[in-house]
Amino acid sequence: MNLPSPIRVSAPLPTVPRDVIDAISPMRSPIVIAHVVPDADALGAMLGMAIAWTHEHSQPKVSLPDGSLSQRLSFLVGWAQPQVASPADFATADGFIVLDTAKKERCNVGPALKEKDWSAGRPIVNIDHHSTNTRFGGINWIVNDAGSTCELVYHLLRAAERPIAPLTASLLYAGIMTDTLGFSLPTTRASALRAAANLVDLGANVGELGERLGRSQRQSEFDLLRVIYANTRI
Repeated sequence: MNLPSPIRVSAPLPTVPRDVIDAISPMRSPIVIAHVVPDADALGAMLGMAIAWTHEHSQPKVSLPDGSLSQRLSFLVGWAQPQVASPADFATADGFIVLDTAKKERCNVGPALKEKDWSAGRPIVNIDHHSTNTRFGGINWIVNDAGSTCELVYHLLRAAERPIAPLTASLLYAGIMTDTLGFSLPTTRASALRAAANLVDLGANVGELGERLGRSQRQSEFDLLRVIYANTRI
């Protein structure tokens, strides 16, 4: 019996707007920012972007105020060892790259800076995958059907021909994996799977990320779940 050939549908990859790259390229001392209480996608995108964009003409720092990092995800920062921006760095920054953040007031800049206009008219490049994004940047790249912001950062780095080392690959993979719930959500597109596969080829530490983010719990998390289940009524 002759069977019809399978239909192969190739989902288009996100196209990185040239003005995004052109806006970031001249920045010499940018600060990379994500949302308050950053999850793995926000952290992975922020840390991966800062690492991959560091070169002799650009020294990005990340915004990570004290008390804004969960214990569960602190290992990602331990891996990255980023340069953390101080209030003085905010005063002298020549631009801001805001990732995975739908509104400017949700930026993780700390209480003191939230009380004033920390951007002070300087360029903001806003990259996100949330449909609720208010497009508060001077340049906005919002892809509503992307599974994660880490996927967008991956395509941005590829388009800008920035190197993706195994550490960066691991950080970006963490965000793609968690924001798609282990590639299980209906919003998981073929482009996310391809990006993840390419990051694995580039050295992403799949085993340890899976262990830390999907197959283990802290004692405090386990104790909390025990209380929740003990008080659950059907």
